[in-house]
Amino acid sequence: MFEDQLFKQKYEVLKTHCKNIGTNIDDIKVSTHVFVEEETKPSSVITEILHQNQLGIHQSILYFQPPIHMSQVEDLTKALMDEFH
Repeated sequence: MFEDQLFKQKYEVLKTHCKNIGTNIDDIKVSTHVFVEEETKPSSVITEILHQNQLGIHQSILYFQPPIHMSQVEDLTKALMDEFH
């Protein structure tokens, strides 16, 4: 599960570091992961991605946890395309 407060703390550390070395924080692609388990519903993945995006995360990496069923991958792919295409 994504921890908002932990992300905010780490992001502040990164911003401070960028300021100290003269790097624009906006030049950095901020990414994190979303774990997809057997019982994970596509709607919860979409909700998590949207939530993370509101916090400033621009890339979500999906990790499918075994057992992986192709039908789940296909259903999630369709839901993501419907939401973000």
